[in-house]
Amino acid sequence: MTNQEIVELYDQGWTYAQIAQRAGLSATTAWLKLRRAPAKTRPPRPKSTPRPTLKAGEPLSDWDLLKLHDQGWTYAEIGEVIGRSRTTVNQRILRATPPRAEVIDAIARWGINGCAEEYEVTPATVERWQTTLDPRRDR
Repeated sequence: MTNQEIVELYDQGWTYAQIAQRAGLSATTAWLKLRRAPAKTRPPRPKSTPRPTLKAGEPLSDWDLLKLHDQGWTYAEIGEVIGRSRTTVNQRILRATPPRAEVIDAIARWGINGCAEEYEVTPATVERWQTTLDPRRDR
């Protein structure tokens, strides 16, 4: 992967870790390549992320948790909002993640961007699904 491709992924909103995984690099190496390239740096993420407003007794669905994670929330941050551990949040997000075969089929039909639109997630999330979902997990 060229430095220009790395910069383009960064400009699309990909994190250093996501770029590193895609390029087969460490996150530190991806960061160094971006520092040396003429990439625009994004402002740092605010210290306090806005919390979803919840009505009493109205829990977030597994899909809602997946969407928060797609927006950059960590498992710990989501767990803090819903009063659960990050392990529980991870398990619930995995339940909401479509099966690998379904993701691969959607990518074949619509491409990464079309699949992202269909599932209402970022292209980076679709890439992560494509590379990390275990084929044995298919339902």
